[in-house]
Amino acid sequence: MNFHGGNIYDYDNEIIDFSSNINPLGVSEKLKYEISKRIDEVSKYPDIKYSKLKSNISKYLNVDKSNITVGNGAVDIIYRAVICLPQKKAFIMAPAFSEYRKACEISNKEYFEIPSFDFDKNYFDIDFFKSKIEDNSIIIICNPNNPTGVGIKNTDIESIVEISEKKGNFIIIDEAFMEFTCDEAKFSFISNIKKYNNVLIIRAVTKFFGLPGIRLGYGISSNYKLNEKMEYFSKPWDINTFAVIASDVIFNDIDYIEKSKKWIIDEREFIYNSLSNENNIHIYKSDSNFFLIKTNKNSKYIRDELLKHNILIRIPEGFTGLFDNFIRIAVKDRESNIKIINALRSESLWIEKEEL
Repeated sequence: MNFHGGNIYDYDNEIIDFSSNINPLGVSEKLKYEISKRIDEVSKYPDIKYSKLKSNISKYLNVDKSNITVGNGAVDIIYRAVICLPQKKAFIMAPAFSEYRKACEISNKEYFEIPSFDFDKNYFDIDFFKSKIEDNSIIIICNPNNPTGVGIKNTDIESIVEISEKKGNFIIIDEAFMEFTCDEAKFSFISNIKKYNNVLIIRAVTKFFGLPGIRLGYGISSNYKLNEKMEYFSKPWDINTFAVIASDVIFNDIDYIEKSKKWIIDEREFIYNSLSNENNIHIYKSDSNFFLIKTNKNSKYIRDELLKHNILIRIPEGFTGLFDNFIRIAVKDRESNIKIINALRSESLWIEKEEL
């Protein structure tokens, strides 16, 4: 079963989608122009080696081109990495994205989701997680975490990497939401990638660049054997021409990047401040472009009630460690954010139907 946000196709009405965590600025205007100008390129096969694409990613992240593996979205990289790694067990920092355990299931690998989030203190207990890790295992960490939105400092990540080197473990770090932290120096592990050969970092253009339909993900690792094996398991022309064109534009679109970060910082603060003192909910601080909210009602009830206002939220299906009174909402534009704030503040949402 697939557990994802963005399932707007089940509804006939125009939906405000708070279930998927996509940049509210949408597609870069420069990219729209570039695609229209280069539309005839779709009549040719893409470069099967994706040399220019890898060069663009290399410059964007300041890593060696040889460290990069590209794929059809982040999930493609996750699946191939888990299949290619020799370890037979995986330990996943939970709550977490359901595709991690699905990748383990497909690869016939035993997995353990370790509930490591302290809901009272709004942080991940790194020492607790480390105490549960066994030798010769795959370690999977989402940073910032989905669904909590909480970032883990790269110094804490490094403490896991260092002990894992001695234990024969391999670390997969999913940084799909990293740009939204607006503080990569504090959270991202990219700058340490040359120091360790037991780490794979995964990024994608889906979330921050607002391009879920492009399907472009990429992995960064100094483990060349893993990179070669992942390349071997890739399919020819797995990435389309539009993704290659996008890479020529988006990583250099400084105006879009800076505007997006300012927008997220402002709207994230606006939503948190607007909902942090409500009686019926508890909103957790976030370092990403979405919020985890604990409520005093069943999440399906809240979803169905908000759908009456054409608002779609994410309920906790697929997230280990979340009870059915949690919901997740994305950070969107100010007008949409005001709508969901008002809806969550409405007293009628929290009164049982028989009481009305």
